[in-house]
Parts: sequence; structure tokens; C-alpha cells
Amino acid sequence: MSSVIKSLFIPAVDISFTADCIMDAFYCQDIATIYRVALVPYESNRGLRYRAFIDIHEWHSTEGAYNFIQRLKDPNREARIVHNDDNWWVVEVNKNPFITNSKKMSKFITINHLVDDMTEPELLPWILYRDHSEENEWKELEKELSEMLAYQNLEYELCL
Repeated sequence: MSSVIKSLFIPAVDISFTADCIMDAFYCQDIATIYRVALVPYESNRGLRYRAFIDIHEWHSTEGAYNFIQRLKDPNREARIVHNDDNWWVVEVNKNPFITNSKKMSKFITINHLVDDMTEPELLPWILYRDHSEENEWKELEKELSEMLAYQNLEYELCL
């Protein structure tokens, strides 16, 4: 089973853009539905900017989404999301996907309330497979998710 990308990172966003603009860019291009966005301000040589941490609720089943994911997975290619005519943001896989769960980050977070509150991203694999009838596949999935969570928690702690 290949790993599913559930969190993205945009290193530089102009402060004139909101979390809703980022959510709309992904949704309107039929790439993904976003669950939440954390816009963290920082000072750059171009002035005040944001770093955007984005949690995916679901990827859309489109060719555009597939191509975008393939670019994210290829270290030799740049993934971009166009947000306004010829303007775009560079998008990367978030190497610290639990950053948006931090209490310190809560003041920077915007949640997409159009997404059902019961389907937080960390619960999605369980919801998607809860009616799965093959016991062996369920156990395999449970083991893989447990290992992934342990690795991500370790990675998160090392970054603090």
C-alpha cells in the first residue's frame, strides 16, 4: 500500500492571501478539498509573509489531482498550485504533518467548516475502512497506520 499525502507546505505566501484563498485554489482546480490551513507569519527579505501548512481532507479523483500528486512525489520536479491567472505557489509535502495539531499553532489555523467535523484527517483511514470485511487486510492496514503514526510522532518530537 503506497503512502497517501495528507499534509502540504507552501513556503511563501503573500500576506494579502487568506486561508480561504488557499482552500479555494485547490478546490476550484478540482485537486483537493482542504480540511485546515495554518498561516504562520515570518519576516523575509521581501517583507512579512506566511508559511502555509495545509491538511488535506480528500484528494479529488481527477487527472489534475493525479498529476499534482505525481509532481509532489518526484523530487526532481516542482509542484505548483495556480491561484490567480499567472500567479502560483510552490507546494511541497509537509515533512511535519502534526504541526497543525499543536496548541501553539491554534491561533494561526483556519478550519474548513464545510468539511464534516467528524472526519478529521487523522481519522479518515479508519472511517474509509471501517466496513472492510477482509480481516487480514484490516490488520495489515492497522499495522501500517500504527507504524506511520509512530514514525510521524518521532519526527515531530525531533523537530521541536
